[in-house]
Amino acid sequence: MVQKYWDAIGIKTAIDTVSGALWWPRVSASEYHIIAYEVDYTTGRYFLTYSRSFIPNASSTYWAPLWGLWYASGGKAEGAEKPTGDALKLIALFDKIKVTTDEKQRAKLTEDALVLCARNLFAIPTIAGYPAPCVVKNNFKNVPKSAIYAYPLLSPGYLNLEQFFIKETK
Repeated sequence: MVQKYWDAIGIKTAIDTVSGALWWPRVSASEYHIIAYEVDYTTGRYFLTYSRSFIPNASSTYWAPLWGLWYASGGKAEGAEKPTGDALKLIALFDKIKVTTDEKQRAKLTEDALVLCARNLFAIPTIAGYPAPCVVKNNFKNVPKSAIYAYPLLSPGYLNLEQFFIKETK
């Protein structure tokens, strides 16, 4: 769908589906000029849970893996590159966000970080998050009506599975 719309406005787009065995080594080596990947679980209160979509803080930051490697290794990893300009400001904001306990101040810092992301177009979200319905049998109880499905949250483990139960019917 995205390819169709980008092609229509003159952005030549080629879909190159590759296995994870090729994808992650290529991402980590910064071999792509541009890549399409989901904006991982970074909305609302989960922004800090898996922030690599907007903050270059891990070697798996697909849009800037060498910056992410620099951050994750404290600048010590071979091949890592120190971010410059707004990307370095973004990392400084991230470090402040992580230690700020005042909710309003943290929200302001997060907004400032997202403004930097939008201004620089480090990542360009093209589609919003999507619902992932889960069917639960009527007698399976104590299951939340809605929840976040996210790898970093170890879904569904964070939902207190030990509290789920099956109600016996007679």
